Amino acid sequence: MSNFNISIFIVSVIIFSGCSEKEVIIPPFQIEDAGRTVLIEELTGVRCPNCPSANARLESIKFLYGDNIIKVAIHGDLLTTPLPESRFDFRNPHASQLENSFRPLLGKPSIVINRKILPGFNLMANPVQDQWQSLIESELQKEQILGMTASISEIEENWIIDVAILPVMSITGNLSIHAWIIENHIIDPQQDVNTIIMDYEHNNVFRRMITPIEGHFLGDRFERNSIIQHSISWDRNALSPLGKEDHLHIVIFLTNGNGEVEHAVQYRLRI
Repeated sequence: MSNFNISIFIVSVIIFSGCSEKEVIIPPFQIEDAGRTVLIEELTGVRCPNCPSANARLESIKFLYGDNIIKVAIHGDLLTTPLPESRFDFRNPHASQLENSFRPLLGKPSIVINRKILPGFNLMANPVQDQWQSLIESELQKEQILGMTASISEIEENWIIDVAILPVMSITGNLSIHAWIIENHIIDPQQDVNTIIMDYEHNNVFRRMITPIEGHFLGDRFERNSIIQHSISWDRNALSPLGKEDHLHIVIFLTNGNGEVEHAVQYRLRI
């Protein structure tokens, strides 16, 4: 792992919207050693009988590494039809689009780690649970090439997400930014082997993309320590929470020209 600790300040900006204005202050931007992150896209479903135990395994790994792991539960097409007892339907067109982008899919539970085909399995969506921890740890040990921070503000009915990205080395190659909404603490039934857990807590549930599936293109050449700034606007009325609004989070991640994830962050959406 690289040995660096960079701290810079980004000048605040004023965003105008009609007659209203609100200052957006991006906090001191700090990149610390061990700042590498891993995005885990968990392919799951309420009718997946082995998904609760797989999720528990992932949660134990996340417990070890905290915010260095960003986990998103994607309820696409397979095993996702709501149960008769379900109050909610976690399926949506964006989740279906994502799941299909990872095919071929041998079954669920499976996970996608930083959108890479990693050693030990020849597909991106990996169902071999005994491999998960070592593969995740291997990704965490790789050198960090980017840091990222974001601030979220509200102007009228829009969320404004201002992102600052800092390359810690010069980068040549395409870079794109993605933003998604996920939701935590949703209590709803879940199939578990031969029973149904009526009060199962669903977390990190993918709700929708803010950016297109390919992301927003940022460029193809970046200098070391040269800040990249990008703003994303989203109509806050475009999505209603299944539970409480303050359980909504935004996941922001960067992909390279091969579609692999270089860095990811997560923030609570409510201001």
